[in-house]
Amino acid sequence: MCGLQGFSTLNLPRIQNAILGWLSQPPTRSFIANLVAENPRLKDRPRAQAVDDILASLEVTVLDIKQKGGISTPIANVYINSPTESPESWYRWREHICDIRYTSLYDGTGTAQSNLLCTGCHGVDHPRGLCPYPSLPGWNGPTYTLADKKNAKSRGNAVVSNQAPRVRDVRPPKVGVQCAEGGSDMLNS
Repeated sequence: MCGLQGFSTLNLPRIQNAILGWLSQPPTRSFIANLVAENPRLKDRPRAQAVDDILASLEVTVLDIKQKGGISTPIANVYINSPTESPESWYRWREHICDIRYTSLYDGTGTAQSNLLCTGCHGVDHPRGLCPYPSLPGWNGPTYTLADKKNAKSRGNAVVSNQAPRVRDVRPPKVGVQCAEGGSDMLNS
């Protein structure tokens, strides 16, 4: 759905609990219930159960993005099943999710940021230097390593290489749940 910046921790359970806490608030539950009522695939299910199932589908991944000087700027990527099959309603759903300020008492406030863009796989939930695909067997696309400006011709924060990157705890992006305009489909069910 979106990437959130502004959390002051990399602790996944704490970030996920903060996000789920805000998504479980009555305004968002009501918003989801209204979208469920419009969805032909879900309209016959009890609304409260459909809302609970959608909230239970929440997954969060945290990227430890480093800024100049090695400053950690965590990005929490939010993935959640869509309550709608309508493109117009999906954009309203995404806007609602992205407009929430996910305040945590001890861990800062996550706010939506512009999508990251991987120029290797075209995913919108990681930069190319953290692309997990080059380390997968059978990947035939470009591979990247962090640029050593003294020894390599720099192209942003990474250079093309024949070696897989050193990537830790990064899962492949989820298809169909985090979409930029013109991105992949909206449904993940």
